[in-house]
Amino acid sequence: MTALEQQAAVPMLHPDIYQKFEARKRQVFQVKGMTPYQSQQSQSGIIGRWGLAQCQISQLIEEATLREEVFGPFTMLSSFANLAELPAILNVLGGQLTCSIFKNEDLALDVSLEQVIIENVGRVIINSVPTGVSVAEAMHHGGPYPASSDARFTAVGPDSILRFTKEVSWQKHDSQ
Repeated sequence: MTALEQQAAVPMLHPDIYQKFEARKRQVFQVKGMTPYQSQQSQSGIIGRWGLAQCQISQLIEEATLREEVFGPFTMLSSFANLAELPAILNVLGGQLTCSIFKNEDLALDVSLEQVIIENVGRVIINSVPTGVSVAEAMHHGGPYPASSDARFTAVGPDSILRFTKEVSWQKHDSQ
């Protein structure tokens, strides 16, 4: 927690986004059994102070509000006893932009677990956390619904323009 507490708060994109972020953070923190952590920096303007909520994996499965997005500097942290518990939580989470897997070199993921991850996530990150998105060919920022409205397209990179295209075919017949 010491390293996290040193993280600076950053301005949110818009006052409405900031207000919704703060409201969702409060909603999650009020869930019974939740252990909340929050930046202690002073609140001013639209500065998004990070939040972290820690809960049991069973709470994530049972409490729908914990599975809804908190858009902003927020993390939901839950631990599990064994790999057999993971498919259940991944299946109730629905589509996600990213998934971070922290493992040592000796730990191999079961093929069925890998399949559940592939079906639910747009980008899988091993032993790290998601970065911001970049307009680069290797960056993907999409995934199954509800992570994106159309999982075929990414929101960044050179292929992102496809989200705004509509194919139209013109067929011309010369009258002779």
